[in-house]
Amino acid sequence: MLDPRNTEWLASAAETYAMLRQFPAALKTYDRLLDIVPNDPAIVAAEAKIYQAEDNLEQAGKLLVGVGAQTPSLEAFLTKIDQLFLERHFDEAIRLIHNRLTEFRDLSDLERLLNPFFLLLAQQYSGDIVGARGTAQQMVAH
Repeated sequence: MLDPRNTEWLASAAETYAMLRQFPAALKTYDRLLDIVPNDPAIVAAEAKIYQAEDNLEQAGKLLVGVGAQTPSLEAFLTKIDQLFLERHFDEAIRLIHNRLTEFRDLSDLERLLNPFFLLLAQQYSGDIVGARGTAQQMVAH
């Protein structure tokens, strides 16, 4: 018999529903997961991605309101950056990525690679071509 509170099984089921674009079932499953592990940043981010895919940026934004530069979950942080890009809040994305790069102490090697790239994109999209060039030069130098 399957344990209805098995978080691994529920997470796999939710991810499967999301991949099949069965968004209502995915959201329902993520809500069940959050009942078991409230405020888990990775689960909140996964649920926000569903709302982003449905073009419900308002609901996604509500879920991600507490995600900041110090959020330990890379998935949650990147989902917040996606949200800011989708909302065209490039200046806020630049500030958040810059703070993550300068203040967060536990950056993984993957983040050290990805965050400058997303910073460069945000600078470019905001019209800061000089800043984007500077970021690109720093990336090449490292």
